[in-house]
Amino acid sequence: MTPLKHARIARGWTQERLARAAGLPQPTIARAERNGSATTDSALRIARAMGSTVEALFAFDDAPDETPATEAAA
Repeated sequence: MTPLKHARIARGWTQERLARAAGLPQPTIARAERNGSATTDSALRIARAMGSTVEALFAFDDAPDETPATEAAA
């Protein structure tokens, strides 16, 4: 279960309720819960509607895209 879905259920909201509060279509909420991601605008709207932060509701990959040059040379 994604952090977004967990937070929505804990609040007792349906996807439709969150969609109305965020000013987004319900399929956008479903997609965000399924994929764990959303556009920047949608993520911000969802976070505001939930009284939370984007960081708390959406997972981020903190791994660097490339190996630092100092490690690559070793």
